[in-house]
Amino acid sequence: NHDTIHLFQRSHVLVEHDFFETNVLCHDSNLRNRFNGFNLKFSDVHDDCSFFLTTCEYIIADNGAILFSSNQLKEKKPADFPDTMIVLATASQIVESIGEGLRGIKHRSGSNIPTNITTLKNFEEPNKQEKKDLMNYGVPNKRVYLILLEDL
Repeated sequence: NHDTIHLFQRSHVLVEHDFFETNVLCHDSNLRNRFNGFNLKFSDVHDDCSFFLTTCEYIIADNGAILFSSNQLKEKKPADFPDTMIVLATASQIVESIGEGLRGIKHRSGSNIPTNITTLKNFEEPNKQEKKDLMNYGVPNKRVYLILLEDL
C-alpha cells in the first residue's frame, strides 16, 4: 500500500530522534491527521516542542533552499521554532529559483498574498563568507528533514 510506505518513511525520523510521546509544533490540521497514530502530542504553542512539523511553499532547486510563508510559519521567525524541522513537500513543489517560487505564491494566492515569506537553507561552503540575501537574512541553522513525496 502506497500510504503504508509513506508512513514507514516518516517514522524513521521519529525513531532516530525518539520523538514519540513528545510535544510537536504543528499548525496544519492535514499534517496532524496524517501523523495521527504516531503517538505525538500536537501543539500550537512554540515552547517545549521537540520539533516543528510543517509543509512549505516551494523547494528551490538552484540553491537547495526551502521557501516558507505565513501559511506555514504564521508571523513567527524561523529562530522561534524548535531546532529540528520536518518538512513534507511534493515533487511538484520543486522550482528552479526563488523568483519562480515567488511567482507561484503570487499566482496561487491572487490578491491575498501571504506575508512572512522567507527561505531556509542551512549549508554554506566552509571558510567562505557568503553574502546574506534579504530572503534568508538572520535565519539560524536548523536540523531540517525534507520528506519529498510523489504527487498522486
